[in-house]
Amino acid sequence: SWLSMGFSVDAIELAYDRTVINTGKLAWNYMNSILKNWHEKGLHGVSEIEKNDGKKPEAPKAMKDDGKKGNIPQGSPTGADLLRMQKLLENIKGE
Repeated sequence: SWLSMGFSVDAIELAYDRTVINTGKLAWNYMNSILKNWHEKGLHGVSEIEKNDGKKPEAPKAMKDDGKKGNIPQGSPTGADLLRMQKLLENIKGE
């Protein structure tokens, strides 16, 4: 439905990035609210979003040590979440 709203794949990826940065996880409702907000403002491409949205992503507040690669945000997406998002984006791009 995001594509039918006029969003580019890159804009959807930007919403995903902002969701993970701001929440520390893949939160579909949060991501959908970002995209709905941009749609209401008439912003559908990355350049117009970055120019007119005025919001910069914040660093995650809660951190924990994963014991391997240092600190990671709590509630980070699981491997399954990332694979699901990758498949979604591949389907959108027609790969």
